[in-house]
Amino acid sequence: MISKKCKYAIKALLYLADFQEDDRSIFSTEIAEKENIPQKFLETMLLLPGWWSIALGATSLSSMVWVMMLFLIGAIATRAAGCIINDMWGRKSP
Repeated sequence: MISKKCKYAIKALLYLADFQEDDRSIFSTEIAEKENIPQKFLETMLLLPGWWSIALGATSLSSMVWVMMLFLIGAIATRAAGCIINDMWGRKSP
């Protein structure tokens, strides 16, 4: 039997595969909404392969930790920026 997390991962990968030839960005919020996947889980699922590839390509432990921290800060910053933009655009003008 396949776990729920595995089903979420398969659904996300199939969604990405369906739209890989489109010339547009696919955001995690779109995947989460269309495939009924929890947003936090999806973000973690997309972050871990990035960290894994950094670990495989690192030349030293210190460079690996440094790049992973930059990757994490970038992920947090872009999420925060997305929340701010959504709040600004969703707000009614006075």
